[in-house]
Amino acid sequence: MIEIKNNREDTQKKLSEQIYHVNQLIEKSNIEVLFYVLMETKLQEEYRQLQKLKEQQCQLRDLIQTDFTQFKQISSIRDLFVKPFNKNQINFLENVCWCSVDYLNFFILANNSSQNKINFCLDDFDPSHNKNWKQHQEKQQRGPPTYKYDYYYPRQCQGFGLKIDKFGQDKNWIKKDGNQNEWRILYHGTKHHFVTSIVQTGLKPGPGQGYQNDVGIGVYFSDRISVTQGYSTEVPIGTRKFRVAIMSRCKPQSVKQSQQMQSSNIFVVNNIQDIRPYRILLYEQA
Repeated sequence: MIEIKNNREDTQKKLSEQIYHVNQLIEKSNIEVLFYVLMETKLQEEYRQLQKLKEQQCQLRDLIQTDFTQFKQISSIRDLFVKPFNKNQINFLENVCWCSVDYLNFFILANNSSQNKINFCLDDFDPSHNKNWKQHQEKQQRGPPTYKYDYYYPRQCQGFGLKIDKFGQDKNWIKKDGNQNEWRILYHGTKHHFVTSIVQTGLKPGPGQGYQNDVGIGVYFSDRISVTQGYSTEVPIGTRKFRVAIMSRCKPQSVKQSQQMQSSNIFVVNNIQDIRPYRILLYEQA
């Protein structure tokens, strides 16, 4: 009986077709059922493909919607600021601002809010010295043998190079090879409406002279970009927020720091002739 049963099952398998996805045997002689199951399987596969395509379309739609929102924001800024520009101002966007409308918008705001009504232009900048420090280490020892110091990189900043020809032909002060005339790197936090006057006429002592009795009247600096945030204001540009600092070289012999200033990482330079601003730094708030 067992042998007869096995033979019957073998015969049934030969007369049947195994349908993928359905996991059952359909008799080959039953054409209508076989056709129906095959069609059902095909439709199920097509449905799965359609669902997958629908998900991809939804993702694409969301991506397009996001890009379109950003495009509208950028277009509104371009309509507001870029269209009235002449060729030189368009060059400012392309060369100084790395084609970033947000950076351009910041400089326009700085120009428009300048208390001295002094406007800077492309000629004030040296785009070849634009820089960021994202891949740099935290600090490096710099300076000549007699004035060694720790230089803390402004890793969170975008730097915009300024022209330095007005400081003379000798460029030893700005080098980083440890020569005897190399000047120290320090940061000065400021408000955006002071940027244009600083670019045009340099840094000058402000009204806040908290350590005047210790070190005299002068321009305040820090060797840490984080400290400068306490002396700058947050500037909203579109969906981003920036603070500004001035990257300067200071004559080492003129840099002062009292004992009370050490814990705050604050320095003072009394003589403005011993200060040379050479980069604008934009720090983006998270």
